Amino acid sequence: DNGTKALYRNLIPAGIFALLLYSLPVRGLNSFRNTTRAVYNIYEQQYQMGRFFQQYYRGQTVAANDIGAISFMADLKTVDMWGLGNNEIANARKKGYWNNEFLQKIVADKQTRITVMYDSWFDKNLTSKWVKVATWEMPYNYICGDIYVTFYGNNESEALLLKKNLAAFAAQLPNDVKVAYFK
Repeated sequence: DNGTKALYRNLIPAGIFALLLYSLPVRGLNSFRNTTRAVYNIYEQQYQMGRFFQQYYRGQTVAANDIGAISFMADLKTVDMWGLGNNEIANARKKGYWNNEFLQKIVADKQTRITVMYDSWFDKNLTSKWVKVATWEMPYNYICGDIYVTFYGNNESEALLLKKNLAAFAAQLPNDVKVAYFK
């Protein structure tokens, strides 16, 4: 029947339009509601890391897995262990040889002084050759890759200097960021 076909031809686009009309405002309101928390998370973690590297490691080689703010603020020679900022690492991920040995070798070959990373993103044995110095913990994470960011010295002397630098910088952190030292 032509009337039924015409009804369905009009109902399907109207239904899709209604569904989009419903979901977009809901998603928009949810994003708007969480904007303040997301911005503050970036301030608590990424911006503070950028300031830290700007003060103590400007122009140096640093390994990290979240490179945006630190690279922008501190003009680092960054080894992006996740691969977005390094073709060599991106190719390793793509071709299946991105593993602990590969990452440890590239960090050593690039003479990286320190590593800052989300431990939860990597195999727990990746850091076996490095010295865990400290973590920064934010109390509530909405947008960042993890609630903890961990700092490693890639040898003993770098770990000692890193701890000294982190301790000197700690007073500049927002009050709700908790620092724990391991070295």
